[in-house]
Amino acid sequence: MKPESLSERFTTSQAGERLNIVPATIKNWANEFMNYLSPSATPEPGRTRMFTFEDLRVFTTIARLRRSKTHIADIHHILQSGERDELPPAAGKSLAPYPPAMAALKREISDLNGELERYRVENEQQRGSLRTFEKLLEQKEQRIRDLYREMALLELRLREATYKRPRKSENASSASSSESEGGGGGIEATKVFSQE
Repeated sequence: MKPESLSERFTTSQAGERLNIVPATIKNWANEFMNYLSPSATPEPGRTRMFTFEDLRVFTTIARLRRSKTHIADIHHILQSGERDELPPAAGKSLAPYPPAMAALKREISDLNGELERYRVENEQQRGSLRTFEKLLEQKEQRIRDLYREMALLELRLREATYKRPRKSENASSASSSESEGGGGGIEATKVFSQE
């Protein structure tokens, strides 16, 4: 078998065949992890994707991490750190071509696997958004609890103030009644004195 050259370039289907990964998944990963791939892996619209050996090492690393259920965000961190797996040994070419029915099934499986991977990525992104939303919700709930506590304290102070007020008015009314009694006695005494 002809040895692989490090300068060799691979199309999406060749990369998928070399790594035993369906082409649709290769495309999804190329879009999601484009920052760690060569420029030819994500070309301008209308140009063919071409992957380098280093790109294939990135895909090999991603494949291992996905098999171990590593989250997308964690895979980004690992790739950012420079971690790369070695390529698996190249398998020999199949001697007989697939019958048309088998080829159609293989294409369908490839498409479904690609869709599944896309849904997994979207699901993880939504879960990240959900975690942010839950944190925000928790903060709002805590604020509501704090406000309820403040409201309860204010109600308590209001009750205390209302309870103390009648006592003051009672004292004031009893003082005014005693004054009127004393004042009345003075008038009577004046009347008596003037009659004499």
